[in-house]
Amino acid sequence: MQQIDLTPRPQKKWNQLTAPQKIVRTATTGGNLLTILAGIALTGVVVTMFYREVLAPDSKTNWFTRAVARVKADERCLRLLGKKGSIKAYGEPTGDRWTRTRPIASTVKVDRHGVEHFLMHFNVEGDVDRGIVQLHLVKRPGQDEYDYKYLYLDVKGQHRVYLENSDDKPSTPRREKRGLFGVRWV
Repeated sequence: MQQIDLTPRPQKKWNQLTAPQKIVRTATTGGNLLTILAGIALTGVVVTMFYREVLAPDSKTNWFTRAVARVKADERCLRLLGKKGSIKAYGEPTGDRWTRTRPIASTVKVDRHGVEHFLMHFNVEGDVDRGIVQLHLVKRPGQDEYDYKYLYLDVKGQHRVYLENSDDKPSTPRREKRGLFGVRWV
């Protein structure tokens, strides 16, 4: 039986190498460097995508989690759906009931005024009933964060439950009523 020697052979110094050996060593070192750089770049892409899709404040996963927490905290929603601990939230229903990953339907659009609209809907299900949650967020030019346009729960056969509705809030501060021609006549 032949014995395998695991001790590294001493490498020749650069000036002791022949021209073909220099080419081989340069190619080997360059290939190793490219492999390391590709690994670093791929790791950077994965970390960036993970941050943008899961951890970022504006990620759809983060907004989904916030919306589910708001639904579970609202007494009106709990009356319709059931106990807080029994409420499950999930994305689009699939044909297979055993499928665990259900995609959350969301869209980001920019209108002609440069306003970014984030729309999302997902399903919620409790021990009493099930419903659909609709979320619409708006980010105006110059803003860093989204504002709620609306967040509501629809349960079949029940009135819609608004958790947020910016249409009910005054968009501009109300001016004091002055009377005819802006003069108070009292």
